[in-house]
Amino acid sequence: MIKKTAYVVPAAVCVLLAVAMSGCGKKEVAGVPGTVATVNGDAISNNDFIAQLTRDSGTKSLSTIIEQKIILQWAKDEKVEPTDKQIEEQINALKRNGIYDDQVKTLGEDGLKQAIKVRQATMNIEEKLKPTPDKTLEALYNANKTNYVHGPQKFVQIIVNADSSKIDEAAAKLNAGASIDEVSAEFMDKSFSQGPLKTPLDPSQPRLPKPLSEAVKNTAVGQVSKPFALSQPGGASTYGILKVLKELPKQDLKFADVKDEVAGMVAMRNLQQDPQGFQSGLDEKKRAAKIDVNMDSLKSVITDFKYPAPPPQMMGMPQGMRRAAPRRAPSK
Repeated sequence: MIKKTAYVVPAAVCVLLAVAMSGCGKKEVAGVPGTVATVNGDAISNNDFIAQLTRDSGTKSLSTIIEQKIILQWAKDEKVEPTDKQIEEQINALKRNGIYDDQVKTLGEDGLKQAIKVRQATMNIEEKLKPTPDKTLEALYNANKTNYVHGPQKFVQIIVNADSSKIDEAAAKLNAGASIDEVSAEFMDKSFSQGPLKTPLDPSQPRLPKPLSEAVKNTAVGQVSKPFALSQPGGASTYGILKVLKELPKQDLKFADVKDEVAGMVAMRNLQQDPQGFQSGLDEKKRAAKIDVNMDSLKSVITDFKYPAPPPQMMGMPQGMRRAAPRRAPSK
């Protein structure tokens, strides 16, 4: 099964970020309607919703936004600020992979651009800390060339379950007009995917299992496939059903067209595999930052952000193997 990843900001952070960008006195917040939900006809207003988010997640969310600010300032200091061209290229990549609309639905256009900007700043800093030769980048492009050079694709949402009867139930609900997201939430086996499994697929690609390829090929946009089985030699069968959400055009992108995208992919991989250089630099910037919080209930963010509590110690761990606790801010 093909894995596609996208940068997603937690919902609470998105809302609080939107508040910070829009101004707390305004009634309208990007991505949050005036009435968030109704319960037996009684409305839950965006003000009530945001106030509850602030109480439940305010400290964590404010810390996240402060960290984003510091990363953007760090990139500016290093003269590797995200450019408009880089941000546009990331947006184009999301559109190319068919996931832009979902990201906008979740974050709003402004929230998505902010998330992309922070991610690009992180990649730019990491690239400066650990430069990658063009020869290595081009080799990685060639290894992943089918992502950039391919025929027309179909963007599908797949529901997978080890129990064929669950897929039959899902098919019945979908064919009766139920939402693919609702049916996925009910029947998607969480051991395969924790959220909606959406991906572009080219049915002509030989790497696709034949039942999946046939389901993609024979299903029109807006339609639901017949259930299919995906079996592995010596293993149990997995069952699936999919809906074709849209068609995507063919692509013929050369290395020069996506060099920055490939470099960003390498930077994020390096950051995941060896985060110490970036993280130590970020920790230093966080401790040096002048932070003023104007809400009494969130003032603890400053100390917790700059001097986080050490992780819990494991029982029985020798003293010499325990991680030293970070220094706390001196009391005044």
